[in-house]
Amino acid sequence: MLISAACGLLLSNLPSSRGFLSILTTGIGPSALGLHLTLAEWASSGLLTVFFLTVGLDLATELTTGSLRHPRQALLPVIAAIGGMALPAGVFLGVLALTGTLPVDAHGWAIPTATDIAFALGAAAVLVPGMTRGARIFLLTLATVDDLLGILIIAVFYSISVQLLPIIAAILVALLYAWAIRRTPRPLGWGLLILGVIVCWGALHLAGVHPTLAGVLIGLGTPARTTPGRLEAETASRHVRPLSEFLVLPLFAITAAAVPLGGAALTPSRLPLLAAAGLALLLGKPIGVLAATWIAIRFTPLRLPAGVKTVHELVPVGLLTGIGFTISLLFAGLAFTDPGQIHAAKLGILLGTVGSGLAAAVCGRLLPRLRSRMRPADGPIGPTA
Repeated sequence: MLISAACGLLLSNLPSSRGFLSILTTGIGPSALGLHLTLAEWASSGLLTVFFLTVGLDLATELTTGSLRHPRQALLPVIAAIGGMALPAGVFLGVLALTGTLPVDAHGWAIPTATDIAFALGAAAVLVPGMTRGARIFLLTLATVDDLLGILIIAVFYSISVQLLPIIAAILVALLYAWAIRRTPRPLGWGLLILGVIVCWGALHLAGVHPTLAGVLIGLGTPARTTPGRLEAETASRHVRPLSEFLVLPLFAITAAAVPLGGAALTPSRLPLLAAAGLALLLGKPIGVLAATWIAIRFTPLRLPAGVKTVHELVPVGLLTGIGFTISLLFAGLAFTDPGQIHAAKLGILLGTVGSGLAAAVCGRLLPRLRSRMRPADGPIGPTA
């Protein structure tokens, strides 16, 4: 995904970039059905549905048999996720207020609230190899809740001219799918899943709701518990995930990261938006996550995950939540219509994401060294230390 984003950024800034940008703005699809969209819009509204399907399937598994099945165990990451969404939005709006651009760019407040679950977990494995199992589960649960809240933000705040009847139709399709998939043999279940996504996508598109949410609705309707001969959420996710991670997300990254650096993105009037998005991800996300976690364990009976002794051991986790690639880029396209605003926000997201990953890598290697220096020569750290 990072290589794809770099390719999109490079292709949009070459001397021959006009041809690449014109391809992204080429419209295809039947106008009579309201489906005459540009290739970039098909990538964000069509292809990205596959990614949201994996999110829905993973949510179904986590809510039924995974880390979200016990509310008490999941409560601390849920609180951390809420803190990691509220503070970045505040930082974003604060930077805009200080620079006097709040009235113009305030609609992008949700841009830094999202964590890219696939990217963050991949970065954790590569950049922070010493992370404990408890910290990894904490990050997984937090990012899952973050995705769920991000989906709600899309549905509530970034849906325009909402039509009630198509929404009812989409919900009925999802409910009918949830009933039928539990009674359909696995080979036919795949066809039912694909049909459900397509029909639900069309209904949400007509409703004025971002149609990628169709993937979430169908994913949540897929049974998570093992049923002999039936299609389960974990099995479906295992097969759909390679398509999402190796085709859909890279294609989306190429189109979303197509930001002409010589254009309106770097004009003085757009720099506050760029800075707001980047700083909110790099600073707002980790501070929000860690502050909410500290408050929860300080003033409630909640405890840190197994293997994590102090909040400072979760600093790499907090930094990794600043990787807001996929949904943050989607938010940028939903929040603004002016190309200059979209490009400035996207560039800020890219800088904030890269900065968060590098900071997590450095912190993940420094913390073990600091702990080893603090440990007395005759044994482990005592209660006083």
